Amino acid sequence: MAEQQSVRLDIPAHPEAVGEARDAVRELMDKWGPDDVIDDLILCLSEALTNALTHAVHGATLAVRVSRTETFLRIEVTDCDRRPPVLAIPVEVVLVGKQLPERLLEEHGRGLFLIDAMSTRWGIEPRCPGKVFWFERDIARSL
Repeated sequence: MAEQQSVRLDIPAHPEAVGEARDAVRELMDKWGPDDVIDDLILCLSEALTNALTHAVHGATLAVRVSRTETFLRIEVTDCDRRPPVLAIPVEVVLVGKQLPERLLEEHGRGLFLIDAMSTRWGIEPRCPGKVFWFERDIARSL
């Protein structure tokens, strides 16, 4: 079984928190590597945190956990909103002549589209209260 390293950050629910969390996680991931996945995971973190902040209760605290094993990097965002994020397909990728449900073409929800494209896997785990939204990226075994 692979040894797991993990760091948790408590993030206040205010707009500046996204940049602060992004900087802290980037500093950690610069130590953990590998370099070829860091930018993608930082973008995914920004999208997940922005979504959590959009629905956060005033004064709430969000949690970010970053974990690493020999085979993957995982980022979790915990918030107090039980509603899952909604996947929307950007209009730019809709094929001409295809009819898609209107809810898939909304302006919101594109973050999950990016996370789906840039991560190996993602999911949602209910918590009381709220949920944990997580995403992972496989990495080489040579770390």
